[in-house]
Amino acid sequence: MNTLSTINGVAPVLGEWYHDGTTFYMYFGAVDPTTKVVKVGTLVNGITSNQSYVTIDHINFLGFNGTIMNIDQSNHMLFTNCEAGFAGIHAAYPGSYNTFDYCYFHDTNANGLYGGIGWTVTNSTIEKIAVYEAGWYGYDAQGKGLTSTNGGFTLQYSIIRNVAADGTFLSGDNVTIDKNLFDNCVTRTSDQAAIYMNNNGGSSSNRVVTNNIIINCMGSVESDINGGFNPPPLWNQGHNYFNTVEGIYMDEPCSGVIITGNTVAGCLNGSGIKMHRAHDITISNNTFFNNQAANEFEHWGVDADYLRDIVYTGNKIIPLASYQIAWAWATNNNSANNDMVNLAFTTLANNNYERPVR
Repeated sequence: MNTLSTINGVAPVLGEWYHDGTTFYMYFGAVDPTTKVVKVGTLVNGITSNQSYVTIDHINFLGFNGTIMNIDQSNHMLFTNCEAGFAGIHAAYPGSYNTFDYCYFHDTNANGLYGGIGWTVTNSTIEKIAVYEAGWYGYDAQGKGLTSTNGGFTLQYSIIRNVAADGTFLSGDNVTIDKNLFDNCVTRTSDQAAIYMNNNGGSSSNRVVTNNIIINCMGSVESDINGGFNPPPLWNQGHNYFNTVEGIYMDEPCSGVIITGNTVAGCLNGSGIKMHRAHDITISNNTFFNNQAANEFEHWGVDADYLRDIVYTGNKIIPLASYQIAWAWATNNNSANNDMVNLAFTTLANNNYERPVR
C-alpha cells in the first residue's frame, strides 16, 4: 500500500505498512507496538547459486524481497528439511533435476515453485501462495503453487493448499502427480484448477495423475478476468464456461494422461474434471463427490484437434444436491457438435451414477 490513511472509507488495520523510500511505517492503532515484533526483509534472495550437485539441509530462509531460492542455473541440487517463506516473488526458481524433500514453501507474492525441468517435490507443503488478489497479475506473479512446463516432473506425498491460482501448472512428458492433497486451490481467479495440464503446443506422453485428494476448489466471486463469476447453479443461467473452477483440468490440446484413483470433492463453481480439446486420456476408478458438475467436456475453436479418444471407466459420480449434474457439454464447433459424445469416447462403461445425497 502507499498510505496508511483511510481509503474509500476503509481504515487501515493492524500490521498494514508503508515505506516511502526512507522511512518504514506500520499501523498499530490502539495496540502497544512494544508488544509486537516486526520483521522486515532487506535482502533480495535467500540463496543464489550456479553450482550443481549441492545438498542443503535444515535451513530456514525467511523474509526476502525477491525469489528466495534463486537456483535456476543450478542442476541436481537436493534440499531437505528446508523452509522458504515470506517471498516478494517466488519461494523457489528451480534449475534442472533439483529435488525438494520434506520442505515447506509458504507466503509468497507470486508463485510457490516456478520453472525448471525434471525436478521432484516429495513430502512437502506449499501453501498461502499469492493470497492477495493483485499478487497473481503479471508474468512473474501468477499465483500458482508449482509450475513446470518442460516435463520430467514428480510431485508425491505433498500438500498444496490456499493457492490463488492453479495448484500445479504442468506440461511436457514424464509427469507424475501421485498421493497428494490439494485443498482450497484457485482462491482468487477462475478457468484454472488444482491440477492443470496442457501440451504446451506439442504432444505429450507418460503422464499420470493418481491417488490424489482434491477438495474445495471454489474460485472467487471477485474474479473478473474472463467476464465475471457466476454462482451455482451455473448451467441453467447462460453460463460462461471460462469462469468455472475445476479439480482436474486437461486443457487444449492435452494428451497422453492416465487419471485414476483420485477423489475430487467440493468444486461447487465448476467440475470435478474438465476436458477441453483433450484426447488419448484414460479416466478410471475416480470418485467425484459434491461438485457442480462431475464432468465438464468442451470443444472451443474450429481446428481439427478435437475432443476425442477418452477412455472413461469405473468412476463414481455422487452429487450432494439435486442441481448438481453428471455431465456438462459445450462447443462452438459444428463438426464436434454434430456427434460430440460419440466422438469423445473410445470407451464409456461401468461407471456408477448415484442419486443426490439430499
